[in-house]
Amino acid sequence: MAQVVPIRRRDRQRLETRARVYEAAVDEFRREGFARAQVDRIVAAAGVARGTFYFHFPSKEHVLLELQRKHEAAIEARLDAMPRPRSARELLEQVVDALLSEIVEQVDPALLREILALYIRRPDDLDLSDQPFPVVSAVTGRFTEAARVGDLRNDIPPAQLAVLLLTSLFGFLSSDEIEPEQLRRRLESVISIFLRGISA
Repeated sequence: MAQVVPIRRRDRQRLETRARVYEAAVDEFRREGFARAQVDRIVAAAGVARGTFYFHFPSKEHVLLELQRKHEAAIEARLDAMPRPRSARELLEQVVDALLSEIVEQVDPALLREILALYIRRPDDLDLSDQPFPVVSAVTGRFTEAARVGDLRNDIPPAQLAVLLLTSLFGFLSSDEIEPEQLRRRLESVISIFLRGISA
């Protein structure tokens, strides 16, 4: 039986402070927009010194990465809770359902665009080379299994398929001008096009 190691009081306080700073930063991003967000307002809302922000997050962009990680973990959990798909179409529909239920319900489209823009801008102080992508890994695993059982072509690397699919889907998801039902229809059209190219 694994032994549960209690969190020391100082470590617990550090985690609580980090969470307060994170929440204050995300609130500031939502209210003011990422570009206009100010660290001074974030630390005032969190009730901490300016240096405390930089102790936990070297830049505002690092807060966005934390936001991305939290949402990716939630999407991965939604996928893991779904039954094993019986077809390639059902697999893709599950990916869309997991993304829609998390992104539409939980993520501000403007912040999603800022997260995606990080990978285009690639700020000098932000090392993205070892950034984990749990959703890409989860979808890659499902594509690998689908290819193994003959539901998908096996001549295209599953990781490439996962990145291609998710890039297409996130492009639509980052729009704030589309109603959820219209968005779902557009994503379903992406699935149909995608299926034509990858079905075994």
